[in-house]
Amino acid sequence: GMEITLRFTEPRRRQRLAILVTREAHCFEALMSAWRAGRLNADPALVVSNRRDLEPLARRHHLAFEFVDWRERTAAEEKALRLLERQEIDLVVLARFMKILSPNFVWRYKNKIINIHPSLLPSFPGPQAYRQAYEHGVKIIGVTAHFVSMHLDEGPIIAQASFQVRPNM
Repeated sequence: GMEITLRFTEPRRRQRLAILVTREAHCFEALMSAWRAGRLNADPALVVSNRRDLEPLARRHHLAFEFVDWRERTAAEEKALRLLERQEIDLVVLARFMKILSPNFVWRYKNKIINIHPSLLPSFPGPQAYRQAYEHGVKIIGVTAHFVSMHLDEGPIIAQASFQVRPNM
């Protein structure tokens, strides 16, 4: 059967953000620095990770950190969904989170999951974006923030930025 959960919030309440990470810190750090500078129109409330590498960093930013063992995806996603619900999360940001979310998970947060992908989509999807770009001799690389859809790295694009690749890089 279908299960629908409604949650009513104050109209002017700031959105609560969950950040999903694995072990690379740069996207997480960029989000935190944007937040501190007042450029993020939401409040980070929770960090969820399939590893413990970034736990000290999350704690340094005074954020709740939850480790979820992701070896069994169904159980992992159920646990993650419970954590998001308990923290009343409005928006999920995948900041170099190196696991693919199932359609079931994505459906529950439809248009509320943002992925930060290290290339200019639609070119170079998947985890090896930089390597693909390098092998193609690309001279401009960038980053794409997009909504997560049922198809890997294909959801609607929110924002992109690019920079030149110099030979010494």
